[in-house]
Amino acid sequence: MPFEAHRVCMDLDYYTHNLTEGSFANDDLDMQLIWLNAAEKYFNKYSDKKIGVHLSGGLDSSLIICLLKHFNIPFVAIGLSSNRFEFRTEKRIQEILMEYADDALLLDMDEYPFYSNLEKKPKHQIPDGNIKMIDASTALAHEFAKRGCNVVFTGHGGDTLLTEPMKDIYSFE
Repeated sequence: MPFEAHRVCMDLDYYTHNLTEGSFANDDLDMQLIWLNAAEKYFNKYSDKKIGVHLSGGLDSSLIICLLKHFNIPFVAIGLSSNRFEFRTEKRIQEILMEYADDALLLDMDEYPFYSNLEKKPKHQIPDGNIKMIDASTALAHEFAKRGCNVVFTGHGGDTLLTEPMKDIYSFE
């Protein structure tokens, strides 16, 4: 039975075909199980920690949340949300994924305007786009700390890992 067309969090720990003659060449299910095994080993490193996840509604944090749910690892989910837009995919995803967390909270993003309170920020030589949301990031950190989270996962690493290098997208010639 192929699984590729089914968009759900699948609970796969079995094969649907007879393995007495070996697995199929280039079997997607083999890759899924190998990946799940690696993810489980990774998350087991944090078994003695209280885990938080920055609930952005993006792909990377959604994958983290689905993996934690799959492995029955409790976690806290906290994110930023706004009612300024008629329809935001991220907001709907946040609402769905909040149900998976033991504790969840959405902060009002409008309370933390971009580039606010810059005069109170430490001076630094290298401009950083993340400085625009430092108040929101600080508020998130405080909420995770209030809930006793020792580790907080975000999707920021995936943004770097899963995007193409600039030189491959734009021609600088």
